[in-house]
Amino acid sequence: ATVDQENVYIMVEDNGVGIPDNNLKNIQLILNKQEIRTDHIGLGNVNLRLRTIYGTGIIVESEEKKGTIITVSISNKDVNNVQADDC
Repeated sequence: ATVDQENVYIMVEDNGVGIPDNNLKNIQLILNKQEIRTDHIGLGNVNLRLRTIYGTGIIVESEEKKGTIITVSISNKDVNNVQADDC
């Protein structure tokens, strides 16, 4: 994890095959939507909950044949107030 003046960033990285560009763009579109999709649960749902509760969310970066980094950010002001049943 890293910390700046505003947020705590929790990063999960792998060195796998990465996400193809067209799939990555679809994931990023889902993460930027403002509503929960009822036909899927997962990153989009988690991201919307993080944005709703903490004003932050998930960033997905990936490069084919190099791996993927998923970053979850939470506002510093909220870190001490995180409750297990908030998300």
